[in-house]
Amino acid sequence: MQRKEFELFDYFRGLVSEERIANYLLASSYLCYNPNGKLKDIAVSLISDLNVEQKETLYEFVKKYDDLEQIIDLYYSIKRKYAKYTGCMSANLQVNQLITKLLKLDDDETIFDLCSGDGEFLFQVCKESNKALKFKGIEINIDYNLISQLIFDLLEVNYSIKNGNALFENFDNYDKGFVFPPFGMKYTDDTYQKFLTVNKSLFNSRTTSEWFFVDRLINKMNCNGRSITLLCGKPLFSAADTEYRNHLLDNKLVEGIIELPAGVLSPFTGIQTTILIFSNNNENVKIVDGNLYSCKNKKSKEIEIDINSLVNDYFDCKCTLLSNNEVKEKNTFVVSNLTSKPKEIKFAKVLSSVANISQGSQYTISNFKDRITEEKTDYRILTSSEIDNGYINWDALLNIKNDDIKLLKHRLQKNDLVMTSKSSKVKIAVVDFEPEDNVIVTGGMFIIRPNTEEINPVFLKMFFESNIGIELLKSIQKGVVIPIITTSMLKELIISCPPIDDQNLYAKKYNSKLNMYIAMKKELEELEYTIKNFYESIIEE
Repeated sequence: MQRKEFELFDYFRGLVSEERIANYLLASSYLCYNPNGKLKDIAVSLISDLNVEQKETLYEFVKKYDDLEQIIDLYYSIKRKYAKYTGCMSANLQVNQLITKLLKLDDDETIFDLCSGDGEFLFQVCKESNKALKFKGIEINIDYNLISQLIFDLLEVNYSIKNGNALFENFDNYDKGFVFPPFGMKYTDDTYQKFLTVNKSLFNSRTTSEWFFVDRLINKMNCNGRSITLLCGKPLFSAADTEYRNHLLDNKLVEGIIELPAGVLSPFTGIQTTILIFSNNNENVKIVDGNLYSCKNKKSKEIEIDINSLVNDYFDCKCTLLSNNEVKEKNTFVVSNLTSKPKEIKFAKVLSSVANISQGSQYTISNFKDRITEEKTDYRILTSSEIDNGYINWDALLNIKNDDIKLLKHRLQKNDLVMTSKSSKVKIAVVDFEPEDNVIVTGGMFIIRPNTEEINPVFLKMFFESNIGIELLKSIQKGVVIPIITTSMLKELIISCPPIDDQNLYAKKYNSKLNMYIAMKKELEELEYTIKNFYESIIEE
């Protein structure tokens, strides 16, 4: 922050909350540079709680600037700094710059923002582009809408920003468009049918809400237009959205997918974000890993993107190109999954052809808390925390009182594999004996029951824990914050399945080395304990 900004904050420190200073600054600028403007009354109302001295201080401050864009930049800088208080979600400066370059703006075009907020994206376009543009937007929040109108009235550009609901408000066709939809908006089962979306038949009550906004945006795009959206997480891979993602690919609407590094949208969110670029008649989809064009500033610790290199490589097609059908086959818009190259697997078979795969009980340990007992019963529960280093800690399993026989379908048997489904590191263990009691697998885990005439359970564990196996499991994980493996993806996973006699031999050798490792590890732990307590043992003697 520059010296002049420090002076402003010092003056108001302790008098008003910092985030309100941004609005005071903008309103004062409007009244100073456009005192008879049509939005004068709005500007006056924004500083109505200030006394005469404070207003005069603000007027003197804004007069120090020669360029209105500098003042508006300062407004957005303050807003971003106090984002958690203002509640206005938007992309930051460099992401807006990147999107502006990807839109390829031309003279006399209409640039439209479906969820325009307080106008930050449209202002960045206005600032970055030297084209004569028409600026349009829709914003549901009346306060943000009025702020954006103040900004564009100050800039004296051709603008029209409506106050309305992006899912219900009608709007005209546009040339270049953008939307950063709200994350995971909740809606009732019948509400989505009332949205003014074009492809209602492709939606259902489980559709991720972000696609409603995307559908509204791209169906108003001119034939030679382009539009961009920012999406996080679930809409990129959710099975409930498969039909709509396929619709976009079948209609050749997806031009490119760019994965941005996690943290690039701080302070608004640390979640990894993806840019989707839409246009017409795309035979191939450009796939770009933005992590390859980014680094962390050593001083500020912020993520910095080499925007020019990324944009040049994108338009020069120096990136991964996949056909629409290839993207459909992978059933995801997650870049890391789209760009992963399958390794050649010897003796390849589909996992579900040699093993039965089921999920653990829908209940987690919290659902059993009222049934847990210290008494010995015929039922015990297994959670992921009891799996460590490829083994189940049987002594740690909790006894429960149970009269629900439906839980028995989640009971472990000899030769079963247990695998966690919700964790960054997948845990796997083999049940190498027949449990005497009913061990129930809880939520967040799979029970893989192999056909032992075709696949040895220990060999299967060996495969999953190999470098190839780890990569394969990672390639089918979905989710940003908590990686998840779905049953359908696991069933279709390709594994190695050599002749069973060879497997049995490999498993025997593996167990021999594993037992040796466990014995040596135990001996090492005992030695470490002895060294740590060596002084005490000598003194006591």
